[in-house]
Amino acid sequence: MAIISLDMAYDEITSPITISQLNKMIKLSLSESFYQVVVVGEVSGFRPSSTGHWYFDLKDSSASIPSSLFRSLQEGAPRIKNGDKVVATGRVDFWEKAGKASFIIHRLTLSGEGELMLMLEKKKAYYQSLGWFDIDKKKPIPLIIRKLGVVTSPTGAALQDVLAVTKRRAPSLDIIVFPTLVQGEGAGRNIAMRIRQANLFAACDLLIVTRGGGSKEDLMAFNEDSVIEAIHESSIPIITAIGHQIDYQLSDYVSDYRAPTPSSAAEVATEGIYQRESALKSEMEKIEREMDMRLMLMKNRLSAIPDCYSLLRGKAERARELIPSSDDLKEIALKRKEGLSFRVMMCDLSYQERMKSLLLLSLRDIQDRRREAESALLRLMEDRKARLKRTEDLSLALNPLRLLEKGYLVAFGSGNRALRSIDDINIGDSARLRLKDGYLSVVVKEKRDEL
Repeated sequence: MAIISLDMAYDEITSPITISQLNKMIKLSLSESFYQVVVVGEVSGFRPSSTGHWYFDLKDSSASIPSSLFRSLQEGAPRIKNGDKVVATGRVDFWEKAGKASFIIHRLTLSGEGELMLMLEKKKAYYQSLGWFDIDKKKPIPLIIRKLGVVTSPTGAALQDVLAVTKRRAPSLDIIVFPTLVQGEGAGRNIAMRIRQANLFAACDLLIVTRGGGSKEDLMAFNEDSVIEAIHESSIPIITAIGHQIDYQLSDYVSDYRAPTPSSAAEVATEGIYQRESALKSEMEKIEREMDMRLMLMKNRLSAIPDCYSLLRGKAERARELIPSSDDLKEIALKRKEGLSFRVMMCDLSYQERMKSLLLLSLRDIQDRRREAESALLRLMEDRKARLKRTEDLSLALNPLRLLEKGYLVAFGSGNRALRSIDDINIGDSARLRLKDGYLSVVVKEKRDEL
C-alpha cells in the first residue's frame, strides 16, 4: 500500500490511494480553504431535531448544500422557516465516511438584517473607540428628583407604563412629557431635538428616553448618530428603555442607565422617592401607634378620676379627724421646749467629760491595732522565709549537676546535645563527658545495649 502524506498536493500523487485517504485529503483541503465563509441562500427542508439542533438545506437557483445550526449557537438567531432568505456565516465540513460536504453555521440572520447588523456593529465599534460607552463616563442617577422628563410617543404604551409606576410610587412627582416620533422618517432627529430641548431649559432632574417593542427596523431611530450624540452631550442623567427586554440599541450603551422595560425605568427613576416615602410612611405609622397608645392611657386615667376623687376625699376626712386643736398644739409645743432646754443643759455640763473619754478610747484602739499589725507582719515574714527555704532546697535537689557529686557523669554529642540513648551517637563519633570537676573528650569505639 502506498503511504501518502496529507500535506501533499493531489497532483503530486503518483501511486493509487484508498477512498479513506482521498476523503481525508478532501476534508483537510476544505477545512483549510473554507474555515469561515459568508453565504446567502434560501432555507429548504427545515427539520429541527429532538436535541434542538437545526438541520436544513441552503440553496439558490442552481445548487444546494446541507447545513446545520447547533443549539448552543442559536441564541439571537431568527426563527426561520422554509423559503426564508438568510445570510449565514460558517465553515465547510466534510463527512469522510459518506463522502458528503456540509455547511456548519455559527451565525445566522435574515437577508437584509445581515447588512443592517454589520452597519450597527461598525457604528458601535466607532463610538466605543471614542470611550462613549465607558462606565466612568456615566452620570449617577439622582436619588431624589422633583421633575422627571419623558421623551417618548404621547400615544404609546410606554408613556402609560411610566405614568402608572410613578403614580403608584411617587404620586407627588412632576412629569414633563417631551412628545416625539419614535419610528419612521425623521424620528431620530425628533428624539435628539427633545433631548437637547430638555437640557436647554434645564426642565427636569432626570430624563427617560423610551418606547415599546418593535422590529429591528422600528427601533433604528435610537441607533442614529444624532440621538447617540444628544444622549452623550446631555448634562441631565438619562435612562433608556427601548424595545423588549432582549433588545439592545446603541442608545442603551451610551446612556447613563439601561432599563429593560419602561416600567423598570420608572422604578429606577423613583427609587429614592419611594424609599423616602416608605420610610416616612413607616415613621408616621409608628407615631400613630404611639398616639393611640397614649390616648388609650389618658382615657383610662380619665375614667379613674372619680374613684381617685372619692379615695382622696375619704383620706382628707380621716386626716382632718387627726388634726389636734389649738390648745393641744400649745401644750405639745411647751413640752418640746422644756425637753430641748434640759438637753441643752446636759450637753453643756458633760461635753468636756465626754470628749476626754472619747480621746482615751481612741488612743487605746490605735495602740491595739498597731500591736495586731506588728504581729501579723512578723508572721508573714516568717512564712515567706520558710517558703523561700523550701524552694531553695527543692531547686538544689532537682539540679542535675548535683548528681555529679555522687559519681555520675553526663555525655554530650555533636551540637552540645546531651546523649539519652546509644542511638544518639555512632561509632567513631566524638563525645564529651562532664564530671563534677571538668570534661573528658572520648571517641566511641563500641556500642552495646547491655553492660
